[in-house]
Amino acid sequence: MLVFASLTPTYTGSELPLTMYQGHFIAPGYLKVYFGYRLSDGTLVVNGEPIAVEIME
Repeated sequence: MLVFASLTPTYTGSELPLTMYQGHFIAPGYLKVYFGYRLSDGTLVVNGEPIAVEIME
């Protein structure tokens, strides 16, 4: 995700507020959101379970 491109490798906070989307969805539905990052040694770390999002309007 491009959103993470602006993070510095030294970020150590437990929360990172970010805007994933601004606009209107054209229809209700469900999203599954995955997050991940790459460590300096090349290891890819991702969440094991997606974050479920329901779009109601």
